[in-house]
Amino acid sequence: MKRRNLLVGVGILGASGYGYTRWSAKSPQDGTGPPQFIGDEYAFTGQGQTVTEQFSIENNGPTAIEISHVGQGEFYVELDNRSRGRVVPLLEAKGDYATTQFVTVPTDNYTLRVRRSPAEWSITVRDFYVYNENHEQVGTLPIEAAGKHNDVIGPLSFDSLTDTEFKFIVNGEGRHEVSLYDERGVYINDVFNLETADTATENFDVRLNGIGYLIIRSAGDWQLNAEYR
Repeated sequence: MKRRNLLVGVGILGASGYGYTRWSAKSPQDGTGPPQFIGDEYAFTGQGQTVTEQFSIENNGPTAIEISHVGQGEFYVELDNRSRGRVVPLLEAKGDYATTQFVTVPTDNYTLRVRRSPAEWSITVRDFYVYNENHEQVGTLPIEAAGKHNDVIGPLSFDSLTDTEFKFIVNGEGRHEVSLYDERGVYINDVFNLETADTATENFDVRLNGIGYLIIRSAGDWQLNAEYR
C-alpha cells in the first residue's frame, strides 16, 4: 500500500488516523475480520478553504473519498482536474458532518478543492485496485454494517447463483439508497430505494458473479445486513 499524509490549509492539525473497513465480512486470508485496506491512499487534514497538493488516481478500480468536517458553517468539497475539464462535486453540507463518497474517474492527477469552511476537516482518498476473488482485500457475506450518511462496503465477493437476503433499517427523513457496483465501479442495480424512515427486507437475485461494492447513500442513520439464503 502506498500512503501519504498531506497537511494543508490554515492551522495544521496533523496526520489523519482514520480506519476504513466498518463491516464485519471475513477476510479470506485468516477469517478474523475485515482486512486492512490494500491500494493507494492519500490523507489530507486542514482548516479553512484550500486546494490540496496534487495526487494521482492511477488504479483501474473505483475511488472512495472519506470526508469529515468538525465545526460550524458551510462546507463544500470537489475533486478537481480543471486542466482536463473534470470537476466532481463530492459534498455540500453544514456543521459537523462525516460521509464517504464513491466515485469512478479516469486515471490522472487530481486535487481536492475545499471551499467556504472556516472549520477543521480531514479527507482520505482511497484508490482501489481491480481485485480478484483470491485477493486478501476481498470480504465475503454475511455482513453486518451500521453508519450514518453515505458509505462504501467492499470489495465483496458475490455468488450470482445463490439468493441473497438484504435487510436495511433507516432512521431519518429523506432518501435512503443501497446500490450494487462491480469491481471497476460500474453501476449494476439498486437494492433499496426508500423515501422515509423505515425497515425493508429484500430477497435479491444479485446480477453479479464476482467482486462488487455495496454503496449506501442515506439521509440519516442506517443498518444493513446481507447473507446468503
